[in-house]
Amino acid sequence: MSTFTGYVRFGNPGYPDIIEEIDVVATSPEEAREAIQKELDDDYEPGGTIAHIEQRFGLYC
Repeated sequence: MSTFTGYVRFGNPGYPDIIEEIDVVATSPEEAREAIQKELDDDYEPGGTIAHIEQRFGLYC
C-alpha cells in the first residue's frame, strides 16, 4: 500500500482556480483515482476535477 496525493482543481469563473490536495492509501494509481473520486463525491461540492495524482515515497503500514 502506498500513499497517493490527488490534486483537485475547482474553477469559478472570474476567480483564480482553487487547488485542493486529497491524500489516499491505495495499491495502484487506478485505485487511488477511484478513492479520490469517491471522497470528492462524498465530501466536496460538485465541480472538482482531478488534475494530477502522484505517488508518495514509502509504504503505509
